[in-house]
Amino acid sequence: LYFPLYWACSHRVARQWCLLIGCATFHYYFAGPAGVLPVIVLGAITYLAALSRRRILCALAIALAVLALVFYKYTLFLSSGLLGWFSPELGTATLVQAKHWLPSAPPLGISFFVFEFVHYLIEVRRGSEPIRRPMDFALFTIFFPSLVAGPIKRYTQFIPSLHAGLARVELADVAAGAQRIALGFCKKVVVADNITLAINYLDMYGTVRVSAQSWIFLAVVAVRILWDFSGYC
Repeated sequence: LYFPLYWACSHRVARQWCLLIGCATFHYYFAGPAGVLPVIVLGAITYLAALSRRRILCALAIALAVLALVFYKYTLFLSSGLLGWFSPELGTATLVQAKHWLPSAPPLGISFFVFEFVHYLIEVRRGSEPIRRPMDFALFTIFFPSLVAGPIKRYTQFIPSLHAGLARVELADVAAGAQRIALGFCKKVVVADNITLAINYLDMYGTVRVSAQSWIFLAVVAVRILWDFSGYC
């Protein structure tokens, strides 16, 4: 339903709003309010720090993004593991407090958001031109095809591609995109997911005992990981 609507938009501005609304809807639906708010805050800070082009503000924004990632994804590990190793009482107390403040699950795609914000700020600090249009930065942030599982985008490549795609929709691009999606679907669902079933079966019934079988098992796991990543990327 979404792609024909995007293709039907005849004007560049209408197509851009269609893309932004689609990305925002996708993110809100899967992440919810608790997952959207941290990204909005970090995104606004990153956008403004990059516009200023001041090294200290960019460095502070990078530090804040990394701290947010550590807070959402590693607080429980640090509380129960690191602090608990030094002092079980302190680790337990910190763990209780952390569970009180943390959401039930980390914000959707928080790792990819942080990595892209850090990449963006570092590139600006090195002299690259910042993204000046708020809508361009918003689309760079919540572009839904790479939102959940990457790959991490370089904004110097993404923004020109975005403008080219908004300017015109060509049948050749639609066909290439559909072919790429179909190939990725086959890699991920047909190959990788079925290999996963075989791995789980072999692991559950303990059939991997002999040394040669262990190496084959390891190779199969590697192929599964390769095709899984390759498929959804």
